[in-house]
Amino acid sequence: FFTQNYLSPMDFVQSWSLCIEEHFYLVFPVLIYLFNFKKMNPFIWLLPLLLSLLSRYYLYHYTDIISAPETTFAHTVRFMTHNHLDGISMGVFLAKTYDFWKEFSRTNRNILGVLGFGLVFIALYQSGLSMRGPIFIYSFTLLAFGFGLLLICFHDFKLNKLAYIPVEKIALWSYGIYIWNHLLIRKFEHTTITMPWYTVGLAFTLLSIGSGASTYYTIEKPFLNLRNKILAKMSH
Repeated sequence: FFTQNYLSPMDFVQSWSLCIEEHFYLVFPVLIYLFNFKKMNPFIWLLPLLLSLLSRYYLYHYTDIISAPETTFAHTVRFMTHNHLDGISMGVFLAKTYDFWKEFSRTNRNILGVLGFGLVFIALYQSGLSMRGPIFIYSFTLLAFGFGLLLICFHDFKLNKLAYIPVEKIALWSYGIYIWNHLLIRKFEHTTITMPWYTVGLAFTLLSIGSGASTYYTIEKPFLNLRNKILAKMSH
């Protein structure tokens, strides 16, 4: 029921973000239908971002979450949907304003790209990859704006054919790589085989890519094809 980012079991840790995705897919169409948000000012889609910002502000100032164990912090701050709406909010806002920012000049896009990189760097430098640093209140907001500006900068970026193929494949397999990531980390952490760090890194990378690719071709692609067939029949 996609509630494992709020409730137990939490063993399949990386599924917390899949819960947030599903909550968005379920709630977004309802909001559009009930409140006719499609015709409203696009800035209304930044309100969920403000909600998460205020929620994290409350956690920081009125609870002891900053001194809680890492697992408790992650489950409370990073995993719960209402605390992690920044990226979703920015994504919808960019989609809604696409006709406006796609006309930006290349110079202006490059400037926004540099600014976006700066915001991402600041967020990660201050809070680290765990996003637990002193500014976790607005680290997710900085990341949302930073990556949003980078998307504006690079949305029509063209790769040459030689570079396109590996980038395309990794993009196709990335969902599977993400799904297997934490399980492989745990496996490597508990292995008794002693290897140099570079061998471990290479083995982990190859296993991650291989697992992601196998998941894509055996599960994801067949179900996407089935979905397309069902939608094609429904359209007729």
